Amino acid sequence: VDDTIHFMHGFKVAYQQHGNAAKAIEDVLMSTGKALMITSIVLFWGFMTFTLSDLSSMDNFGILTAMCIVLALVFDFFLGPALMMIRYGKKKPAEAVS
Repeated sequence: VDDTIHFMHGFKVAYQQHGNAAKAIEDVLMSTGKALMITSIVLFWGFMTFTLSDLSSMDNFGILTAMCIVLALVFDFFLGPALMMIRYGKKKPAEAVS
């Protein structure tokens, strides 16, 4: 959720600057995208340490949470930009800065 908020905020700022959705997405992925990737990797491995537990519920919790973090990152990198292009990709620059 936190990554998605950062992505959407970065998109909004870049879109207001450029008025071009594709350029805004590229800017966000090159700047904020790096931070999203790093935090997701750290969280993934942090929760994967739960799999070292002898308690099966802790093991399952670690695996499920780590996989959710990976899925959230994938959606932030692919679904978020696709939705932004659908919503803002066809607008003219004059309409963009509303």
